[in-house]
This record gives sequence, structure tokens and C-alpha cells, in this order.
Amino acid sequence: MTILDIRYQQLQPNDPFLMIQAHGYKRPIKLSEILAIEGQHNYTVFHLQNGQKIVSSRTLGLFEKSLAAHAFVRLNKSVIINVRHVQTFFNDGTLVVQLPNDQLYTCSRRRSLDVRKFIISHN
Repeated sequence: MTILDIRYQQLQPNDPFLMIQAHGYKRPIKLSEILAIEGQHNYTVFHLQNGQKIVSSRTLGLFEKSLAAHAFVRLNKSVIINVRHVQTFFNDGTLVVQLPNDQLYTCSRRRSLDVRKFIISHN
């Protein structure tokens, strides 16, 4: 088992989680609790529903591959969002997405059409 394996938790059926290595130990994080994932150089910061931030020493690209089938989409080179938490999005020259933590994330121009379609198809 690698830290990127998505497993199903026994307590709540059909609620997948991601094993994250942070601060020297592995921690399960339910995918439904992740709002956004930000890459910061060689680290990844997970923004959770409860306001908590978890830092992992893995790169964003490794997590992107594991989350592709779970309603997560990459907005730009440094942000992946959980589209199930999108509160609103608008296109004012560039696609901007708002999540429950009141954070606004800007989508890159070349990804904006595909991201918009992905958000609409999952909400």
C-alpha cells in the first residue's frame, strides 16, 4: 500500500479517503472533507472543510493522478479543487471558482472550458 492509495473506510460505506503522510505519520483524510489542494514548491497543502490545513511533502502531481476519478479537477499549475464543494463560479475574462472557505481560485485560460464543463457535469 502506498500513501496515495484510495481505500474505502469500514465505518461509512462509499466514503473513500486518501492516506496522507504528514508530520512523520500517515493520516486518512476523507475525500468529501477536502475543499482544495494547493501545491507549494515540493509540498502540498490540503484545505479541509473544518478550516484545518495539512501539509504533505509529496508533490501536487502525485495526488492529481490518484484523485482524477473522484470529482477533483486541476484549475492551474498549483491548485486542485473538489468540485462537489464549488459554491459558485463565474467567468469575467477568466474562470473564477469560490469554495465554502470563501477562497477564490482562478483557473488558467487553457483549462477554463474543460473545468467549466467538469463542474457543471458534477453538480
